[in-house]
Amino acid sequence: MNKYIDKTFKVIIEGSKKTGKQRLLCELIQQQFNQNQIGPDFGIETVQQLKFNAKLQIWDTYKQQDNMKLIIPYYRATNIALLVFDVGQLQTFKLCKFLRLYWPQN
Repeated sequence: MNKYIDKTFKVIIEGSKKTGKQRLLCELIQQQFNQNQIGPDFGIETVQQLKFNAKLQIWDTYKQQDNMKLIIPYYRATNIALLVFDVGQLQTFKLCKFLRLYWPQN
């Protein structure tokens, strides 16, 4: 892969606790998932798609989930949001709808 990065994207993984956000982050940055592990809360992955190189800065906000004032700054300058929920628990989906209220409009 070419070392030149065409674009950097900030990616946020958001959702209720215990919905698989950490596992998703580990998969995206190609690390092995350990169920007893706490973190990581940040990772970088470089991808090439259609002759376009992109650097993904991937953030999991799990440490700030109990305080919305701490989460909102993570949303600034975010290009991609991955909302994660448990299909077997309706409350986790409702949180995703709630978080959209705090998401910047642009």
